[in-house]
Amino acid sequence: GKNVTIKGNSSLSVLKFNGADFMTIDGSNIGGGSTRNLTIINTSTAGTTGGVWLSSLGINAGTRRDTVKNCIIYCGSDQSTTTTTTFGIISCGTNVSASTTNFGQDNDSNTFINNYIYKVKYGIYSYGNTNINPNVGTLIAKNLIGPNTLSSDEIGKAGIVVNAERSDTIR
Repeated sequence: GKNVTIKGNSSLSVLKFNGADFMTIDGSNIGGGSTRNLTIINTSTAGTTGGVWLSSLGINAGTRRDTVKNCIIYCGSDQSTTTTTTFGIISCGTNVSASTTNFGQDNDSNTFINNYIYKVKYGIYSYGNTNINPNVGTLIAKNLIGPNTLSSDEIGKAGIVVNAERSDTIR
């Protein structure tokens, strides 16, 4: 099998699931395997950008049962010298943002497994809606977030952030 890279310079994200359901990105080139043969890179140094974005379009229009697994994901800003907000994987509303008004309604039962995420401010960020509709059943497991040593590839703020979620599993 080959190692493959999806690379872009986007002010939003390289890959976007826009209210999509039952989508899978599996970076392993071995059926049922756990190798990380797909790299997703957003080279943009602009703020509020991401590698993979799961975008809710509103109530009953979120991304549901989507999976991102076995990938290497990073963005272009050196987190040791900048405060630029970037995301490896972000599950939220209609903007790539950590804003408390950018909640993702009905981004339910999404799975993020065995990814290596680095050189971002937030590794995995999932934000539901506390007032109307929290995200339900997010699974985050076996991810490697950040390098072994502090460097330009470090995580700027947090490895995993979940807010307004219910019945999640993080391990």
